[in-house]
Amino acid sequence: IITDNGYAYVTDWFGGLRIIDISNPGNPTEAGFFETGGYAYKVSILDDYAYVADGSEGLRIIDISNPNLPVELGYCDTVGWAKNVALDGDYAYVASKYSGLHILDISDPGNPYEAGFFALENGISDIVISDGLVYLASEYEGLFILDITDPINPMEVSNYDYSYGRGMAIAKSE
Repeated sequence: IITDNGYAYVTDWFGGLRIIDISNPGNPTEAGFFETGGYAYKVSILDDYAYVADGSEGLRIIDISNPNLPVELGYCDTVGWAKNVALDGDYAYVASKYSGLHILDISDPGNPYEAGFFALENGISDIVISDGLVYLASEYEGLFILDITDPINPMEVSNYDYSYGRGMAIAKSE
């Protein structure tokens, strides 16, 4: 769930993207809906666009400038099963369950394309970006840390092996 400007953007696994008006928290109402065609796992928002990791259907880019009438603007297939998406600048980092990390150039949201890739054969369940690094929770291979200062050529910095990585958060001290 992502909240922005009085709306909650919620992925509905079998349905797609639901946009809920939460301006009155005591009475949330559905403002809009977009059926993605796949299995909507996660959503990230940047400007007027929702980026949906849509399972077997890859990454869907939905124009949400009118929350009542969301419209698909772009799409990029990713090998495997798109489970999560994180955004950084002109790039979407898509975590795939069966292939690895797909780095998509989204500088033109209507025409995204794969610009880089990092293979993890057992896939990725969660992703966090912080300070030029991407942290990946791999379901069977543990934590991977990649340097993404050059997004086209991600470089592994290190990894920590543990069983069944599902989710994570990065805590920063001020």
